[in-house]
Amino acid sequence: PAVKKAIALIADEKAPPGARLECIRIAGEASLPDSIPALLDAATKSKDSGIRQEALGSLARYSDARIGPAAMALLSEPEAVRNAALG
Repeated sequence: PAVKKAIALIADEKAPPGARLECIRIAGEASLPDSIPALLDAATKSKDSGIRQEALGSLARYSDARIGPAAMALLSEPEAVRNAALG
């Protein structure tokens, strides 16, 4: 249940940014493969560049075929997000 709540919080654009960032970090550190879709959405769709950067950092810890194309699509983003996409 706690993991599902954390993943839901990652995906919730209306959730407090600090709480989302904490869950994103945990998803990367704890290796939670079920979080990959929520992390991908946060990395590519969030309006908050800090959320996008952190999600990309967490995604870098996973080996999943969906991550590379998502990161490549972010290369035209502002510098901080682009640098996170490049790893």
